[in-house]
Amino acid sequence: MRVSGLYKCFVTTDRIKATPLVSANMTMRNVTVTGSPSNLTYSRDSLLSVTLGWSPSAVISATPQYHVFVNNSIGIIMNDNTTNTELSLSLRPDDEYNIRLVATGEDLPSGIITATVPQVVSIDVQGPVMMLLSSSFSLSCTLTLAPKVNVNVIDMFWANSNLNQFNSTTDGDIFLDALEPTMISINDSVVYTLTLNFSSLQPSQVGEYVCGALLNDGAATNTISVASNYSIVVQGTNTFKYKINSSLLFSVSSVLLYISNFCLYIIYFYSTNSSSYC
Repeated sequence: MRVSGLYKCFVTTDRIKATPLVSANMTMRNVTVTGSPSNLTYSRDSLLSVTLGWSPSAVISATPQYHVFVNNSIGIIMNDNTTNTELSLSLRPDDEYNIRLVATGEDLPSGIITATVPQVVSIDVQGPVMMLLSSSFSLSCTLTLAPKVNVNVIDMFWANSNLNQFNSTTDGDIFLDALEPTMISINDSVVYTLTLNFSSLQPSQVGEYVCGALLNDGAATNTISVASNYSIVVQGTNTFKYKINSSLLFSVSSVLLYISNFCLYIIYFYSTNSSSYC
């Protein structure tokens, strides 16, 4: 039987127990990546700094973790992680870099996207492969800066294997064409050239030479050096010389021959050992 009328209802909370939405026995799910990042781009901000940027992955409820791998000619040189869609890297301008980007969550990683950061500074030496002693020749060093690279060339130089620089256009058997490099523009690139001349190649001048440059983009901490090595090799072996009883000396080819007390000694310039035939 229903009794009509007005009634009051009271609720108390002293017996209600709070229950977490996730049990201690349950595993919390991380973000699930449902798509790959896209539009991977780069910009070189300075001589040593490159900034990467990309569009985010499609995700459920949270931000994925992005993994960046950097390769150059020798392999993986760097890897980094971020939850942002931008990352600054320190990359030298005289090498090319391949960038790989992948996003990960709890599920399988997303597809990998790539980009290539090109080399914007290069230095190279051109010259003869082999030379005869007493011959004259030149070595030409070329420093190339890619278009829109904001770099100042502080110094460009030639040096021997001991890094002693050549600084004369007239003195000695080895001299520069000019104390300062020549500069020209080719297809919007800036090219600097410095030439080293040999008037008469001597045995003591055979070996390795270094062309280098110091570069700066205006910041005091952003000065780097780039260099290219070049080895001069003598055609044949060296120079034959005969010496009999310590009184007669004449040249034949490229090995030192000494005849003393009816013994023949063969000494090579490039060897620390000598062979004797008695």
